[in-house]
Amino acid sequence: MSYRGVGAKVIRLKAADKDAIWLASFIHSGSSNFIVSPIDPQGAEQASIINEIGNYKGTTIFNVDNGTEAGGLKIEADGTWSLRLKPLSMARAWAGPKASGRGDDVLKLDPQSSGLTTVQARHSGSSNFIVDSYAENGGEGLINEIGSWKGEVLLPDGTKLVTIKADGTWSFVRS
Repeated sequence: MSYRGVGAKVIRLKAADKDAIWLASFIHSGSSNFIVSPIDPQGAEQASIINEIGNYKGTTIFNVDNGTEAGGLKIEADGTWSLRLKPLSMARAWAGPKASGRGDDVLKLDPQSSGLTTVQARHSGSSNFIVDSYAENGGEGLINEIGSWKGEVLLPDGTKLVTIKADGTWSFVRS
């Protein structure tokens, strides 16, 4: 599903789509705040999934936390934007030991992590670098730093999905 707009907009999700976990790929061309927040079926705004200033291009997920379903998405923007919603199965595959990218992204591990697995991570940027992992039993924060960073973290057993929030380039090597 694709959507386009200029400025503020509320997108309503179809009933069948409200409880699915979605990949949301956004592009925003503007100079002010670009904020995207899921809205529950009763109209209550949930925590934002994107909160940036200026131009933005990235992919994130929603409907993954504590069983909350989204009835829609609230978009606050000063410029043009586009959104493409895709099933979680279409996340970019992390099949080998290495993965790299720029900005916000979602990686699907193939195969999922098993046993003692570590990730050498590197970020070249000036803002938040947040990496979370998701397994059957929920999510776990792996990295939450500001600016350029490098180090090694544990990847929890059974991790199927990794989300990245970054303003610069990043790379991972798992072993």
